[in-house]
Amino acid sequence: MLSNRYYRNRIAPTVTHRFLEAGPRLRVRAAKKMYHNYQATNIALPPIGGMEHPHLVCDRADIEALKGRIERGRPRALWRRLQANCDLYQDPDSPYCIDFEARNDGIEAGVTGCREIIVRGCGELALADFIDGGRSRGAYAARVLSALFRPEVVEGIWLEQKPANRELTSFGGVFEQDIPRGNMDMQLAIAYDLVAPFMDGDQRDVVRDYIFERAQICWDHRWRVPAGTNNRTYRFHMDPAAEALSLWGDRDNPFLAGYPAYVEPIIEGALDEEFYADGASVEGIGYGGCLSYVLTFAHMLNRKGIRHGLLDPRPMWKNLVLFYYLSRDPAHGAFSIAKFDQSKVQAPYHMWLQIARFFDVPMARWWWRRLFDARCEGPDLAGFEPMREQRVYLPIVMLFCDDDDPEASPKQLNLPASHHFRKRGLVVCRRDHDEDTPVFRLLAGPHSNRGTMQQWDALSISLTAFGQPLIVDPGRGSNNMTAHHSSILLDGKGQESLCGCGSSEQATAEQAAYHIAVRSRPALIQWHEQDGDLEYTMATAIHTLYGLSADGYGDRCSAAERHALVVHEGVTPFYVVTCDMFDYDDELGRTQPELSCLLIASKDTTLTTDDDGATIEGPRAALRVQVVTTEGVTVRQDRLEHTHHPRMICGRKGRSGRMLMVLTPLKPGLAAPEVERVTDTPEHTACIVRFGDHEDHITFVGPRDYIESDHPRRPGTGMRLKVERQAGGACRKRFTIPTLPGPHIVE
Repeated sequence: MLSNRYYRNRIAPTVTHRFLEAGPRLRVRAAKKMYHNYQATNIALPPIGGMEHPHLVCDRADIEALKGRIERGRPRALWRRLQANCDLYQDPDSPYCIDFEARNDGIEAGVTGCREIIVRGCGELALADFIDGGRSRGAYAARVLSALFRPEVVEGIWLEQKPANRELTSFGGVFEQDIPRGNMDMQLAIAYDLVAPFMDGDQRDVVRDYIFERAQICWDHRWRVPAGTNNRTYRFHMDPAAEALSLWGDRDNPFLAGYPAYVEPIIEGALDEEFYADGASVEGIGYGGCLSYVLTFAHMLNRKGIRHGLLDPRPMWKNLVLFYYLSRDPAHGAFSIAKFDQSKVQAPYHMWLQIARFFDVPMARWWWRRLFDARCEGPDLAGFEPMREQRVYLPIVMLFCDDDDPEASPKQLNLPASHHFRKRGLVVCRRDHDEDTPVFRLLAGPHSNRGTMQQWDALSISLTAFGQPLIVDPGRGSNNMTAHHSSILLDGKGQESLCGCGSSEQATAEQAAYHIAVRSRPALIQWHEQDGDLEYTMATAIHTLYGLSADGYGDRCSAAERHALVVHEGVTPFYVVTCDMFDYDDELGRTQPELSCLLIASKDTTLTTDDDGATIEGPRAALRVQVVTTEGVTVRQDRLEHTHHPRMICGRKGRSGRMLMVLTPLKPGLAAPEVERVTDTPEHTACIVRFGDHEDHITFVGPRDYIESDHPRRPGTGMRLKVERQAGGACRKRFTIPTLPGPHIVE
C-alpha cells in the first residue's frame, strides 16, 4: 500500500470541476466514473480476476457507446479507416503486415518502425472485433502479439544491439533501445488490454510476463530515470506506469499500484517546468505534441480513480490550441521547427479531442475536425497512413470523437490573426485567418537552464505566402547551431558560441555561474505594435536594463537587434522589411567583423542569387529578396548539411553592422517593388519601397538606451522606426515607434 506522500492533496482533477460547473446531469455522469480509489488515502489493487479487460482506456460500456456513433460522420470515417487498416495488417503482401514471421518480404520485427506498427496493429484489430462482434481479427492479434514477446524473439531482437542494457549500466539506454519512436510501451499497454480477451492462457502468459518484467525492472531502477525539461521524461516515466496499470486484475504486486502514484508528481512537475502559459515548450515550438501521451495517461488514472493534478487548470492547456493554430503554416502544417517537416500536413492528433473534453475548449475540437476533414480522401475514409502518423492512435481517437459535441471557430471567438506569444517570445504576423494569407514569424525567447534539445533560434524568422513555405526554420540535425536557423551569425559564429560566457569549454566555473541567467535569454521581443496594415516587431539579443538580461552575441556587442516591419496586403501587396543592427565595442569594431544574415528556404524550392539579392521559387509562390544595403555586401548560397535546405548567406563587414532587406512574396500577377536606398549609416538606415505611384518611406534609427525627444527644446517622441505612406506625392499615413510622447525605455 502507498502512503499519502505519493499524493498531492487534491479534491478532484479539472475534468470534475468542469462537470460540477456544468449541471446535475453531468455531475451524475461524472460520479458514475469515479472508482473506489478516487477518494482513498491508499491505492488498493483489485484482486486477481477482479477486473475485466479492457479497462485501461475504455471498457465494454464505452465500446457499446462507440457503436452508436459509427453510423455517420467522422466516427464512420474512422471506423472505415480502422477496417482498412485491419485489412492491411493481415495482408502478407502489404508493407503494413504485422505478422513478421509470415510476411512475404521476410521483414523482421527488429526493423526500424516495424515494432510500433505490430503493437499498434494488434490493438486496432482487437478493437475492430469488439465493435462488430468478430473473433478472427482478435485471434490474429493475439497470436502475433504473443509471438513478438516470446523469450527467443526478445533476446534476439530487442536487446541484441546494446547488450549493456541487460546490466542496466544506462537506464536511459534501456528506454532508448526498448521504446522505439511513437511511445510503443504505452501503446503496448493499451494493445495488451484490448487483445487480452482474445488470448488463450499461454499467449496471455507470454505477453503478461514480458510486461510485468519490464515494469518491474523500471520500478526497481526508477531512480536512474532522467528528469527535467525534456519530452523523454514523459516517456521514461509514464510508459512503465501505463504497463503497470494494464496488469491490474492480472497480477498482485504492490508496485503495480505504486508506479502510477510515484510517476504522477514527476510528470506534473515536468509540465510546469517545460511548458509556458501561452502553450509553447522550452524545447521548441512543436513539442506540445508529446502532451497527447500525458492526457492519455491522465485518462488512465481517471479510470482507475487515482487522484492526480495533471488536469489542473493550467493556462497552457487552454492556450495550446491557440498557439498551434496561430503559429501554423497554411494547409494546416505545423510550424516548421525541430523534428517537424513543413512539407508534411499536420496529423489530427487525438490530443485536441482530449483537451476539448477535459478542459471545455470547443476550439480544440473545431481545430481537430478541420485537420481531420483535410485528411479525408472521401466522405467515408480518413486519409492518414497507419504507420506514418505516430501520434494518431485510432482507439483513442475513436473513443473521444463525437460529432455531437460542440465546437467554436476562431471567427466565433473573435480571435486576432496576429499575436505576440510573450512567454515563448514569438510574434506571428498575419492579416486574417485565410489559409492563403501570408504569415511572417519572428522568434526571440528564453531558454530553460535545465532544458535539453533547445534551439539557438533567437532572432530567427520564417515566411509563408499563398500556401507556399518560403523562408523556414527547420532546426533539424543540429538544432543547437544558429547556422541551422534563419538567424544571424557574427564572424561565422552563432549564439551557441557567443551567448553569455561563450562555450562551456572556455568558461570558468565562476563565469558559467555568473552567466547562467544570461544564457537562458539569448534574445527578447522588446516591442510589438500593429496599426492597421502596418505591424512592427523589434527583438534584441543585447539587453541589460531592469533585470531583463539578454546577451545572445557576447559582451563585445553593445547592441544586437532585429527589426521587422510587416506591410499587410491592402493599398500595396504584402511585403516585409527587415533591418539588423549590430554595434560593437572598439576592439571588435577594429577587426570589422562580418554580420551574416541567413535565409533558409523550403526544400521544395529553388534558390538563385544575383547582385541585388536572391529569388526563392516554389511550386505555389516565389519570394524576391532585395538587399538594400549593398555596399560591401556579399551574397552566396549553399545547402544545409543535414537537411539539404537551400540557404542564402548575406554578409557584410564593418565597424558596425547594418543589413536592410525587403522580402516580397510573388504569385502570378504580382511583381516585386522598386526599392531605393536612401540612407545607410550607423545612425539611420532608410529606403523607399515603390509599387506604381505608391511609395513607402521607411527609416530605422540606430540603437540607444533611451528613446527621447530629438530636440531638447521641442517636446516630441524619439524614434526607432518611422514609416510614411505616400500616394501621388501626398502623405496618406504615418507610423512611428514609439507612439507615446516623452522619454521611453523599450522593454
